[in-house]
Amino acid sequence: GVVVGALPYLVIERPGIGRMINSLAWWGSHGACVVDRARADADTIRRALLAGYKAEIAKPGLVSATMILSHDEEASRQLYVEALSPTVTDARIGQITQIPEGARLDPEAMLVAFEQKTRNLVRKSLKQGFVEEVTDDEAAWDFLHRIHVDNIAALGGRPKPRDHFRALRQSLPADMRRLSLAMDGDKPVAALLLLYGGRTVEYVTPAIEISARSRQPLSFLI
Repeated sequence: GVVVGALPYLVIERPGIGRMINSLAWWGSHGACVVDRARADADTIRRALLAGYKAEIAKPGLVSATMILSHDEEASRQLYVEALSPTVTDARIGQITQIPEGARLDPEAMLVAFEQKTRNLVRKSLKQGFVEEVTDDEAAWDFLHRIHVDNIAALGGRPKPRDHFRALRQSLPADMRRLSLAMDGDKPVAALLLLYGGRTVEYVTPAIEISARSRQPLSFLI
């Protein structure tokens, strides 16, 4: 009667095409098992969850199934491989930064933690006269999405649809998200969307006006 684990995934079906299963292939998202890793039976829980996932995969009409591990689950990658027998595996790069103790009150302590090149870019950004504006208005979200589309298109990628941002904004409480703009006078030149959970802040979507890139407004926001 007690929940000890979860495995989030999405299923979509299209007549004449088949079923696709993703855990959780939203650009920048992480799927896989959610479990207390300190439990002695954590692997047993993972195997039970993955058995359920594999049963879903085994149903007729499958086109593809994707599993994207969270950072915390990478240590158990071999268990996933054994349980799911994937035909293709791939690797992602992610970063987790430990904020130095007391750095919230001392920006210089934060700068010292950066590599020299990054530190120089941040210092440059702080001299450009940008002002941070934290806002939840429609114009700010429109700017974030428009510039996100431009940035991802320049990389040859597929941007997140506007509906995804709208759903995120409607679904998450205001204290779990933060949208900030770097203002150059009365004009936004960069945006940064963060999500908050417990003692973690997740860097979800950055966006920067290409014409302002050399002045580092995104470094300023970060």
